Amino acid sequence: MKAVVMEKKSGHAALLTDGGDVVRTRDRGYEIGEVVDMRENREGSRGRLIAILSAAAIFVMLFAGGIFAYNTPYYYVSMDVNPGMVMEVNMFERVIGVEAMNEEAQAVLAELRLRNMNIEDAVAEALGGITSAGYLANENNNVVIAALSKNSDNAERLAGKLKGAAEDEILDNGVRAEVSAGALGYDMVQQAKELGITPGKLNIITNLLGEEVTEE
Repeated sequence: MKAVVMEKKSGHAALLTDGGDVVRTRDRGYEIGEVVDMRENREGSRGRLIAILSAAAIFVMLFAGGIFAYNTPYYYVSMDVNPGMVMEVNMFERVIGVEAMNEEAQAVLAELRLRNMNIEDAVAEALGGITSAGYLANENNNVVIAALSKNSDNAERLAGKLKGAAEDEILDNGVRAEVSAGALGYDMVQQAKELGITPGKLNIITNLLGEEVTEE
């Protein structure tokens, strides 16, 4: 279970979980806005009572902050096969937006409902749709996934998880494809949008092929 650090005070921190609960726990050097993995709180009934009282005291602030956090992109994930798409992902790793980058992707996404899904499940679901549409029917297929975030370490970790999710989905569908995944610089998001391509494709053209990308 993931949670975002919303407040710190007197050696404790208030965390908003992806299930909408407010939890009070010891401050382990957290930063406001940091996303952490939560385990079951074992501090006992007194700790739970304090958590309830603290949650009531800051409920309004956290409710507004939680809505903002949920609907704010923290990651951008691009996926290229032939259909190319970009997903906006919040700090809870939930999909909050999907953009098709070509007509092939529009047709695939028209049959899917990826919003609010965990990003790993969304990547698997999208690949399933791409497979059903026949885009992985050849012997030599490539799936390129790129994760982008202002926090490069988090982007790298997410890219690794998405690579595993994509490979599992490909194996389950009985198709053959090579999956590559990595983290890219955040500035590629805007540049790719201006050019109408995915950040992953922009990276291939500029950094791997050494070509300059223009609108033409």
